[in-house]
Amino acid sequence: MAIDRNDIRGGAEALIRMGLELKEERRGFVIFPEGGRTKHPAGEIQPFRGGSLLLAMEHQLPVVPVSLDGTRMMDKGEIMSATPRAARRIRVRIGKPLTTGHITPPQRHLFMNELRDIMIANWETIRVDWNAPPPLGKAS
Repeated sequence: MAIDRNDIRGGAEALIRMGLELKEERRGFVIFPEGGRTKHPAGEIQPFRGGSLLLAMEHQLPVVPVSLDGTRMMDKGEIMSATPRAARRIRVRIGKPLTTGHITPPQRHLFMNELRDIMIANWETIRVDWNAPPPLGKAS
């Protein structure tokens, strides 16, 4: 489900409906808390958007931090931007689930920053310099 960022009331209502459905059906969902594709030249994880944890907090859903490296997201409208080397291997690190039931609205940004720190630490353990030449003796 996509949320229209220009329709605050409709977006909030959609999040409420979505949270109730997720809880009732015991399903998970994926959210990219940076709010979009990163344009940072070093590919670093950007600050999280303020509303990225609202759904989980409102419905006391657990949050599982997932860090990715090597995805090389395409720009909107681009057909192919991944280099053959970057397209070949994606590294993933899945962290322990974090509970959100204890977080009050004033604590949301603190929790969001702690989550971001966890995701950065996990990402650093899997991060590859995709521009470096491959080690000798290995196929490229």
